[in-house]
Amino acid sequence: MKHELDQIATRAKRGSRQRAEQRERPRVYCEAWPNPRISSPPWVAELVELAGGTPAVAAGQRVTDEEVAVAGPDVIVLAWTATGGKSEPRRALENPAWKNVPAVRRQRVFAIRDELLNTPAPILVSGARELARILRTVEQRP
Repeated sequence: MKHELDQIATRAKRGSRQRAEQRERPRVYCEAWPNPRISSPPWVAELVELAGGTPAVAAGQRVTDEEVAVAGPDVIVLAWTATGGKSEPRRALENPAWKNVPAVRRQRVFAIRDELLNTPAPILVSGARELARILRTVEQRP
């Protein structure tokens, strides 16, 4: 698991060096639950950093729409607990409090199967890969 996570981090660092002059690491808001709004657990913040992003809000905390809006994430990742892949990006895109959030304006809201991020087990490697893929994707489009 450590070896695979190290490989993901190395690839992300290589990509971040290539874009260093262009912009900062993308700010990422990962959400474990929408109501009440709860940010993903602390280990997800570590995976975000490993994948080349920066967590936009404190991990594993209840947060308000306004706190997320002020944080201004470039990417929003939804992995709602116990929903599998049924998180609803539409809800983030239609949230009036988030209309000026960069991730919403650029439609950079993604759903990940919750077990890839919310299960503290070897499956987190797959979650890290998915986060890295998402961050590479958003870097390639304006």
